[in-house]
Amino acid sequence: MILDLLEQAPGYYGLGAAMRAGLEFLRGADLASLPLGRHPIAGDSVFAQGSEYLTRPRGEGQWEAHRQYFDLQCLAAGRELIGYAPLAGLEPAGDYQAERDCIFL
Repeated sequence: MILDLLEQAPGYYGLGAAMRAGLEFLRGADLASLPLGRHPIAGDSVFAQGSEYLTRPRGEGQWEAHRQYFDLQCLAAGRELIGYAPLAGLEPAGDYQAERDCIFL
C-alpha cells in the first residue's frame, strides 16, 4: 500500500511502465469531467475506470486484493475513508475471481 499525493507521482515511475502510464494519466486527466466507464491507457494492460458511487458507512466495507493489476485509487470529488491492512492478517471471503482480478477478504 502506498499513500501519497499525485504531485509525488514521478518518484514511483521506477515501479514499471504500467505504473508510470497510470500515474501520468491521473496527473494529466481532468478527472472531474472524465466520463464514467473504462478508459484504455495502454490497451488492456493499463486502463482507468471512472465510477461514481455512495460510500458505505465505516465498518461495512469489504477488503479486496489484486494479483494482476496495480489498483490506483484517486478521489476526484467528495470524501472517502479507505482502509488498508497486510494480506497476511486477512482471511479470504471467497475464491479469487480471475476475470475481475479480485479476491475479497
